[in-house]
Order: sequence, then structure tokens, then C-alpha cells
Amino acid sequence: MNSFNEPVKAVIIFAPTASGKTELAIKLAKKFNTEIISLDSCQIYKDLTICSCAPTVEQLLEVRHHLVQIYPPNTRIDAASISDLAFTVCSQLNAVNRIPIVVGGSFMYIKFFIHGYIKDFKLDAELNGNYEALKMLDPEYALTVNPNDKVRINRALKFILQNARRFSEAIKEHRFQALRVMPLIISPVWERSALYLRIEKRCQNMLESGLLNEVKTVFNLYGEEAWGLKKTIGYKYFIEVIKGNLTTGRAFELLVRDTKRFARQQFYYLKNEPQKRGYTVLPGKDDYDFPIVEISQGKSKIFAFKLTFNDLVSFVRNFDFRRPTVLCIESSNVL
Repeated sequence: MNSFNEPVKAVIIFAPTASGKTELAIKLAKKFNTEIISLDSCQIYKDLTICSCAPTVEQLLEVRHHLVQIYPPNTRIDAASISDLAFTVCSQLNAVNRIPIVVGGSFMYIKFFIHGYIKDFKLDAELNGNYEALKMLDPEYALTVNPNDKVRINRALKFILQNARRFSEAIKEHRFQALRVMPLIISPVWERSALYLRIEKRCQNMLESGLLNEVKTVFNLYGEEAWGLKKTIGYKYFIEVIKGNLTTGRAFELLVRDTKRFARQQFYYLKNEPQKRGYTVLPGKDDYDFPIVEISQGKSKIFAFKLTFNDLVSFVRNFDFRRPTVLCIESSNVL
């Protein structure tokens, strides 16, 4: 289990896909003369510029970005490894009195970055995905796992064999309460209808920019070993286009559908996970420093401050980094 001393500081931009995280991160990084860390499962790979919605060449020249396009697509790298790389860069920037802007769309990656994780090691082949072995070694944890979820099964088995104790016990102790990073999480949010329009526009731009050719090039080079490609939304549909089993139009429709589904999942985590972990979530019930608006996401709603970009800069500048905090803001005024 990870143990930490004084947490390092980071400003994290977390919001559903197509919310404008990169644009906001660049504006803040330029304002505070700092650098950006990408905490993304896909942008860390080379040759996936369109598939991963990576920052453009112009954006990369505006502000220094870390962990963008550094591994070939056939490299296997998981959330724990990426979060460790991000933590290392964050620590290095803190050491020269810079607080980085970290950009991420997966709460699991952010959770690992902030709290660390329970470490594991390599499994012997005969135990790979062996649910029956997990039931025997840790029946309590096995009840929480789908028998086909090899990732979670393997993670538990690795821990059990390395530490000679049940994974369920370690989870109860860890609970992601310790902090290695003290974060200010800024979440720019949109009404669902506006976000869906942004998603549709982004997917259309991806297609027009050469998405199909990028998928074809990477798949031809790496085939089934293109792990980076497999992490991107909708890649499998464009593989079927290449094989002649699906039209480009239908693949595009499925890409838009899956991206919207992913955005709903991200909003769910934004609404629920910070409270579960005891983070301060702003605006709270008694916050009246700025106008508050209600943001609708279907049946679910979230409250957000209506700030100007200068208001946001002032908030960040005066933030004391004493406890993990989520700041929800209405997007249109700050982008």
C-alpha cells in the first residue's frame, strides 16, 4: 500500500468529454505560468491524435504538456502506472514552486493520482482470470466481482499472493482516504442538450479530420496488439468499416452514441464520487459569493457557480489547498 508524506498540490480539470477541459487548462496554465499534465488513458499514446482527441500542435506549442503521445500504441500501460507518472511530474513541478494543471476525464485515474492505490505484481498464467481461485482465497471480495471481470480478479489475486492476506481486508483499510495529492478539482459543466451538441460536433470533426485513416494505419501496424487503440471510444466500429462489415455512417452513429454514454458516466462520477470521499463540493448550500445556476443532465441536476474567467483565476489564486475540493462552474463564461 502506498504511504505518503506531505501531499503535493495540483489543480485538476475533470468534466465529461467535450466540456472544454483542454481549452480551460491552457487558459489557466498561461495565466499562472505553469504546465499541463494529461491524465488520460489514450492521449499517452503516439499515433492516436484524432482517436484520443489529443491537444493540437498549436495547443502543445502554447503550453508545455506532459504525458501526451509518449508511448507507441502496442505498449500496455494501466491507470496505476499513468497516475504514478503524473504524480512524479506533479512533484517535480511543486519542487520549483509550480502547481500544475492536470486534465482528466476518468475518475478512476484521478482517484489513483490523488490517493494512490494497492500495488500488485505479475500473475502466473494458470491463475490469470481464475474466478474459482479468487472465491477460495477471498470469498468476500469474490462476491463483489463479475466472474468474467479478469482485470479485477487478477488485481485481487496478485495482491493476495504477494501479501499473504485478503484483498477485501486491504480495501477496508485503504479506502482511498490517504492523500498523496491535495487537489482543487475544477469541473466545467454544461446542460445535457448543449453538451450533446458539442459531442456531435466533436465526432463530426474527428471523422472529417481523418479518423478512419488513423484507425486503419494504427491497426495495420499493430493489429490486435494496438492496446492504445482499444482504449479509445468507438474504435471497434471503424475496424468493422475497414473489414467491410459496417458502413462509415453507421460507425459514426455508434461513435456518437457511445461518447454520449461515456459523458453520462462521467457526470455520474462528478455528482457522486467526491461526496462519497468527503471532498468539499462547491457551491454548497450556503455559498452566495457568486451567482449559482442549476445544470440539468436529464433527470439528474447539479449546482454550479456562474463565474467569469477572472473570477475563476481569483478563486484559484486564493485557494489554500487544505482539503480536497471540487469547484463546479457553468462552462460558457469561462471558455
